[in-house]
Amino acid sequence: MKKLSQYLNYAILTLVLGLVAFYFLDSKKVASDRKLANSNEAKKPVNVDEVVNKYMQQTATQIMRDQVSSQAAIRMQLNRPVIVKKEIKPEIRPEDIPADQQIWK
Repeated sequence: MKKLSQYLNYAILTLVLGLVAFYFLDSKKVASDRKLANSNEAKKPVNVDEVVNKYMQQTATQIMRDQVSSQAAIRMQLNRPVIVKKEIKPEIRPEDIPADQQIWK
């Protein structure tokens, strides 16, 4: 029982230390983000035309990729042979059916 208590104490201590470390590391990350936002590097003037052209170029390439992939899929489906499966029911001869199940007799 004493070992179980000792084990649980270690587990609780490890959990608490992990939470404290996570809290302090996370708060340092937020502080560094705040520092970066306040620094002069983050306040560089942005050329709107360059940003717009960059995203337009990315969009154009994505549209081209989508068109090529859709055309390839269409070509693949058109070149694939059409397989029509028809279930063939076995033919039952009237002689094989018992007389009590035959309607016309």
